[in-house]
Amino acid sequence: MQTFLQDIRFGFRMLRRSPGFSILAILCLTLGIGTNAAALSWIEGILIHPYPLVAHQDRMFALNCTTRGAQGFTGLSYPDFLDLEKNSTLFESFIIDKITGTTLSNGDRAERAVGGMVSANYFDALGVRPILGRGFRPEEGTGRNAHPVTVISYMTWKNRYKGDPDIIGKTQYMNGVQHTIIGVAPERFHGTFIGYSFNFWVPTSMQETFDNTGYKLEDRGARWIEGYAFLKPGVTQQQAQAELSAIAQRLENDYPQTDRGREVGLLPLWKTPFNAAGGISTTLGITAAVVFFVLLIACANVSNLLLARSL
Repeated sequence: MQTFLQDIRFGFRMLRRSPGFSILAILCLTLGIGTNAAALSWIEGILIHPYPLVAHQDRMFALNCTTRGAQGFTGLSYPDFLDLEKNSTLFESFIIDKITGTTLSNGDRAERAVGGMVSANYFDALGVRPILGRGFRPEEGTGRNAHPVTVISYMTWKNRYKGDPDIIGKTQYMNGVQHTIIGVAPERFHGTFIGYSFNFWVPTSMQETFDNTGYKLEDRGARWIEGYAFLKPGVTQQQAQAELSAIAQRLENDYPQTDRGREVGLLPLWKTPFNAAGGISTTLGITAAVVFFVLLIACANVSNLLLARSL
């Protein structure tokens, strides 16, 4: 300890002896380290925790639905999704998040809006509590266009409705159907679709209203579902994947006409196949390389300063 204190005192004496050199060296290191810290914080936010306010993202995985022997994401049918929920034991929850667009209108004002068709457990599974009102109830996820209710984003609430504190229970039209506003999402929550900031969320029971290709909730061959799964605490990705594969195999045996060759995998959030996450991995790699190079330059500059000082 005494030696350490002596080294500290010696270091301060050296700094006072050459203040110009000290300031320049500290500035170089500060710029290099600061740039790296900012960039790595940004990368960590995208790779590990891309969704603000969402709990347990370390146990959250994207469902990667594919066809054996073929490339590309195919989506999951709603009946298959329900079977995954029903037959799994290693998962805490499954959620649906299907991006959709609509014309949102109220009175004489109409505008395009982007949102998500989600499972009724969406907000509960994410650990996101609306700041006004509530999320969806279990029964609101079932039926055919039976529950025209919506949770709106904080941005929509502030910009379109001027932060109206009595917004709950009021209505807005989406695709010509009147929806009752039941909740307002927190300010920092934009959804679980990288690259988009959603304006609203509706339950999957309203699928036919937002999809002009027909009713799909009972069609095992209609592969339109995009979503995520939360592992139970202590369960590894390998264990969960083994269970998913076993369920997919049983579905293939039970429904060969629609499920032959269908596979379901788990991918980390930064590899999510159905949003912009999959396209940014190259950008993140380049960014990491650049900021590391900046740190090397900063260290080299300090080394050159030390060398010049010793001559």
